[in-house]
Amino acid sequence: MAEQVLNQFRCDKQFREDCVAIYEALGMDLNTAFRMFMERTHMVRGLPFPAVLPEMRMTRAEAQKALDDIRAEAAEVLNEYYEMRDQ
Repeated sequence: MAEQVLNQFRCDKQFREDCVAIYEALGMDLNTAFRMFMERTHMVRGLPFPAVLPEMRMTRAEAQKALDDIRAEAAEVLNEYYEMRDQ
């Protein structure tokens, strides 16, 4: 077996908790999800999803609004998940 190493990074606590809930709903833990990300990165020799710059530039305010909208939508999905789980 190859030597294993520890990978660490910092992120917002609520963001991590939200991601953990998503992965749990998919039947896996956070470590498994990261191993899958890294395995796919290795397989495709790049990011395992498209990473392109938009044709149009956004202002900082527009980008912040887009992120806020995505977070609000994600919160709604998580709330629905928690409601279904707690029934």
